[in-house]
Amino acid sequence: WEDFGLSFREKIDTGQFELRGAGELHLDVAINRLKEFISEIFTFGNLRVARYEKFKNMAITVIFEHSAFNQKLKSGTLISSLEKSPDFSSSVLWECELEEDYKSSVESAFYEILSNGSRGNPVLGVNLRVLSYERPELINDFTSNLLKVAIISGIKSCLPECTIEIGPLCLFEVVIPESFYGSVLAVLGRRNAKIVKTDIVHGNKSLLICEAAAENMLGFTSALRNMTKGKGFLSQKTVFTSLSHFEF
Repeated sequence: WEDFGLSFREKIDTGQFELRGAGELHLDVAINRLKEFISEIFTFGNLRVARYEKFKNMAITVIFEHSAFNQKLKSGTLISSLEKSPDFSSSVLWECELEEDYKSSVESAFYEILSNGSRGNPVLGVNLRVLSYERPELINDFTSNLLKVAIISGIKSCLPECTIEIGPLCLFEVVIPESFYGSVLAVLGRRNAKIVKTDIVHGNKSLLICEAAAENMLGFTSALRNMTKGKGFLSQKTVFTSLSHFEF
């Protein structure tokens, strides 16, 4: 069976597989299909919603340097600035001329660290502006590799203070009989949901228009069904853009 909305990656250090899907129901269906089609016994963990890191500083200047073999080999000195981008995109901006192999080292180091930031999450919304590069006195085959190490370690060390954790936002509507209003409101409060608007529909039913972190709403569908004895109705969508997301 194939589902193009699903993807997975193997975690080399543990031998586990990480299955990624479009939402809670999507992954529940995928897990049930795996149980049906795979005869071997396997275990799986709890569902998690992806988290990211967003660059929050307008701009900071960073000097990248690295040496090895008792200071005998050096990377040279790269002066750059990390700058907040207007959206979730990230890129390397050049204001000086470098040979192609050095450019490649800078770009690969930058995108490598952004793929798995200081907290283990992808980093969004930051540009690297390369201002100048002072080459070391001794240049050899190690120079570009040392430059890459300098950039990875340098960016990783400054990310914790320059980023905030973010995640998808869940926008949802709940329709419930009036008698369940208080209990549902209490559960939404424990999930840190924000009540945007309330209204009365169909005479004696309450409409709640809300928003919350998508990860806080895991399991809410079944909880609502149990609380309202099957009389509650939930409609929801998940959004994740540079303008619509949740900050932790």
